Amino acid sequence: GVPGAAAGAILDLVAGTMTRSTQKHIDEYRADLDRHMRYFLQHEDKSAQYVVLDGEKVIGFALAGVMPEEDLGKYYFIDHSNPREPLSWILLEQITVDAAHRGEKIGSMLLAKVAQRAKEMGMQGVYTGTRGNTRLFYEKNGFIMDKVYLKRPV
Repeated sequence: GVPGAAAGAILDLVAGTMTRSTQKHIDEYRADLDRHMRYFLQHEDKSAQYVVLDGEKVIGFALAGVMPEEDLGKYYFIDHSNPREPLSWILLEQITVDAAHRGEKIGSMLLAKVAQRAKEMGMQGVYTGTRGNTRLFYEKNGFIMDKVYLKRPV
């Protein structure tokens, strides 16, 4: 789990890696991410949160978990022909690595930890929405395109 004191540093890291086009939504995004981090801390049996530190500085973060059932309809990348399927997979909601530390396999390590956690939880695997230029990163790490989202079975 993520200690409460680290939450601000995590939010700052994520904000710092957002593109200019998404910066205008930063306050809303930070509020959503903070809410989801808190939700998954309260439901640790259904979640995976990992932080990578360099000394005391947060340089990597991953947030994943079983989506709350009431949120199922909100996600555009869910296969509506099988809308309950996401409850047997964990959603990788956020993965971020500090720009100065990219290329050091930190993101791959975080994905491996999330996949291991999914396996421990008895889930089918990890899924995430497509994110343009990051799709290659996911595919290098075992994700395959399935309809409208990327999946990594365990």
